[in-house]
Amino acid sequence: MKKVDEKVVAKNEVMAMVSKMLEANGIKFDDGMEYGFTEGTMVIHLEKFDVQLKPIAPKRGVERYEKKA
Repeated sequence: MKKVDEKVVAKNEVMAMVSKMLEANGIKFDDGMEYGFTEGTMVIHLEKFDVQLKPIAPKRGVERYEKKA
């Protein structure tokens, strides 16, 4: 049985929330893979330009980011 990568699941959940928010505000977006970006990337089409959004989780073995002092 394949182990579920909880960070991948969390990133997908966050991007689903972002998608719903964008749709609710009438903002168009596409899957970034259509533009040659990596899986999970979103291209958001704003009035004057596009914005690329990619969720990134901490590296393996790290659960939380630490603030700089």
